[in-house]
Amino acid sequence: MKLLNKPLRYRLFVALLLLCLSAASLSSAKAHAGIRLSEEKPARGDAFLVSVEDESPTGRVWAELDGRKFPLRPSGDGAWKGFLAIDREETPGKRTLRLFCGSGDKPSPLGSKEITVSDKKFPEQRLTVDESKVTLSKEDLERALREKEIISAALGLRSEDIDWQPRWTTPLSGVHSSPFGLDRYYNGKRGSYHGGIDIAGAAGSEVKASSGGRVALTGDFFYTGNTVFIDHGCGVISGYFHMQEIKVPEGKSVSAGETVGLVGSTGRSTGPHLHFSTYVCGVKVDPDSVLRLTETP
Repeated sequence: MKLLNKPLRYRLFVALLLLCLSAASLSSAKAHAGIRLSEEKPARGDAFLVSVEDESPTGRVWAELDGRKFPLRPSGDGAWKGFLAIDREETPGKRTLRLFCGSGDKPSPLGSKEITVSDKKFPEQRLTVDESKVTLSKEDLERALREKEIISAALGLRSEDIDWQPRWTTPLSGVHSSPFGLDRYYNGKRGSYHGGIDIAGAAGSEVKASSGGRVALTGDFFYTGNTVFIDHGCGVISGYFHMQEIKVPEGKSVSAGETVGLVGSTGRSTGPHLHFSTYVCGVKVDPDSVLRLTETP
């Protein structure tokens, strides 16, 4: 049997190399096929949308980012969509977003996409409040800790029976007096960062549901006063704090624009306003980033 001559062997080597490069290119293209984002460079503290097109995913569909799972749901147009979140405390830099489907211990990959987390600077704010709201008595501390567990349970909801809600509106027309992410100091002592936006409003003004969903929790809490949390499905929750009065019961389904309460100054508050917060799978996100989102990424 004759050995191949050198020119022929070289041509075969080149052909095989090109074939491998072509396969790698196709594999890379597959990793990005059908995945669309509303923002490929989200900032720390932002929410954004993902949409993945797949003809026949098996079981549930979810995204994984920064060690967190974000459930997606069918949007009625052949795609699976959901909200993703970047924690305010995350470091900037490149990340790999991965999509999966399945229902057991062996998920099937649907694809992946590289994103870049952008840096964002947050200002400081110094407030003077009643000292009893900063240095808590034993009774108040125990109450605050009990309420924290109750609220955490509501923020842990991952309801799958609520329809996709892509559009959100502001719950109150007014000046945004304090943005998300402020490093706050109460009576000179550093507290937690501001986990929502404050919207100025006259006492008694109607507060509207920012999007459709189901009332998950209501109550008069130590820090947030008269409060309503709305479950929008798949880990997306909105919160309305410091209200004068609550207008909806727990378990009620609400539509976007429906009145849920009245502006007030209850809880740890320095005057009438609405504190509006949004959460994605337990991550506090800037409500302004949610309000900016449109129906399709």
